[in-house]
Amino acid sequence: MGGLSFVPYDGSRFTINGGGSFALPGVFGLLETTAASDTFDSDIYVGSILFRALEVQLRNSGQTKVIVNQPNIDIDFQVNYDLGTSFFVQGSDGQIQILDGSATTPALSFLNDSDTGIHYVGTNQFSLDAGGVSRVQVSSLETVVNPGKVASGDFKVHGDTVDSLIFTDASADTLSFGVGFTTPGDMEVTDSTKGVVLESPDGSRWRITVDDLGILTTTEI
Repeated sequence: MGGLSFVPYDGSRFTINGGGSFALPGVFGLLETTAASDTFDSDIYVGSILFRALEVQLRNSGQTKVIVNQPNIDIDFQVNYDLGTSFFVQGSDGQIQILDGSATTPALSFLNDSDTGIHYVGTNQFSLDAGGVSRVQVSSLETVVNPGKVASGDFKVHGDTVDSLIFTDASADTLSFGVGFTTPGDMEVTDSTKGVVLESPDGSRWRITVDDLGILTTTEI
């Protein structure tokens, strides 16, 4: 080999120094390159490299892992792989499993907002977090808004043109219907057999209804 290409031997291994690109017909051991930019061509698959090893690392001196492919890239893991301490891909079923996390450090968060995201609460239960606080918890049995009873955790349902058709004020512990900020609306019960149920301090409960003739009635229940 002449020019910029040479193969020195240090007593334990050969080192290939190529001035341009080079091809290897088969790689079944350690392949190490120190060039600034390298292209590997496999004679088995076009545009592919087959590694037969217990562990494969892609790294540079800055410890940055980079895989580039145009226009897209497919990575198929047949076993579990840890990527740092963030997550791993499990088997051929396509699941991505992540650490549990917490409300202050969600397992899935955002680059510019690290305390907002999602974390695991318990069996069949996860939380949506914002600002380091659990705002919504979803389980197989229920969905809870403001699970931590945080005063600022208000719950609102907006209409098409009116804000806060349903409004729960967490700091005041009140529930309002048809509030709106500019145009208050009405709470409607369209079934004459149904109405509004009120409970007195002594525990008695009364249903207020309007029959088909427009007569207001109260019924103890």
